[in-house]
Amino acid sequence: MSLIVMKFGGTSVGSAERIRQAANIVQQHARRGHQVVVVVSAMSKVTDLLLSILNCARLGKRKETEDGLQQLRARHEQALNELCRGESLQSVTAEVQATLDRIQEFCSALLLLGSATPQVMDMVLPLGEQISARMFAACLDALGAKGVFIDSARVLATDDKFGDATPDMDATRRQCAEVLRPLLENKQIPVVMVTAAPPRPDKSRLSDEAAPTIPAPFWARRWTPTRSGSGLTSMAC
Repeated sequence: MSLIVMKFGGTSVGSAERIRQAANIVQQHARRGHQVVVVVSAMSKVTDLLLSILNCARLGKRKETEDGLQQLRARHEQALNELCRGESLQSVTAEVQATLDRIQEFCSALLLLGSATPQVMDMVLPLGEQISARMFAACLDALGAKGVFIDSARVLATDDKFGDATPDMDATRRQCAEVLRPLLENKQIPVVMVTAAPPRPDKSRLSDEAAPTIPAPFWARRWTPTRSGSGLTSMAC
């Protein structure tokens, strides 16, 4: 039995159809007896949209900010309605709506303050990944797998350089083992957002270059999707 980390970028989770395709790939590997950890980006172009919304809010462009927020909300609501039904839809919709409301609250504050610190940016930008990871986990549940959303603050440790943090790999390795291993042993599938979570006193958001890995030796193989969807697997070093 192998332990595989499967990383899906924004294009691979860019719509309900793509999320379902990716979740099916994960489920197939799990059914073969593999332990699988999933790492997902935000839906394609969502991080760019978030940056645009934040910049508009910082510059006092209320209409542009509201238009961007409406676009962000509509895209995720459409994906949710296509992915889930019944109680599963109600549960994940409540979680996603709470995150979207939080983004709106940040933007309202920025419209008043007219500035955004690196700490604020680090608190808002990962929320796109958080929504994507929650939807992916819900899709796994709908397929009959045991998807579990994991906030990356629980598994990733960094220094305190906001906006360009460096990961502490030893601490991250320990936290990965503590949080993820019990889930895997229970035949659950952790779904981790690709970037670090909002900063704490001794942590900040990972830079894009540092973000997308669960460190060796905790994992044995890493998988990323190819254009054909078949994936590439390589041994950990």
